[in-house]
Amino acid sequence: MEFPTYRYTLRPDIIKTYLEAVEESDSLYTDEEQDTQSLFGHPVVPPTTIAIYVTPSRVLKTIKNKPPSGLIQTGQRFEFYHPIRIGETVTVKASIDDLYQKKGRNYVVLKGEGVNEQGQRAAVSYLTFIWPSQS
Repeated sequence: MEFPTYRYTLRPDIIKTYLEAVEESDSLYTDEEQDTQSLFGHPVVPPTTIAIYVTPSRVLKTIKNKPPSGLIQTGQRFEFYHPIRIGETVTVKASIDDLYQKKGRNYVVLKGEGVNEQGQRAAVSYLTFIWPSQS
């Protein structure tokens, strides 16, 4: 099952607020002049920030019938592939990646894949939930 895609623009003000909140000052994320000499040649979005935006929990709101009460998140995993420039728009495609049962419980794995404006995979998020039976 695939969900509607969604987009986020990682504007400089969003990144600045995030960096201040986590007390991050690495020039890789903040300094245009210093960063032109880095591997990327421009400031990039911190991986933890992009992880927030590719997390597909937002898609649960798009399900016609609301998820059942008692939904429990049991795991999450992130993979990072390509840096995102500050100010770039990320498109996120979300889908159900896996369904399985364990100890009599139903598990659902949601996958969110974020791609940059050039179509390059930037990050992938996997969230695992125990999905309660609907009675």
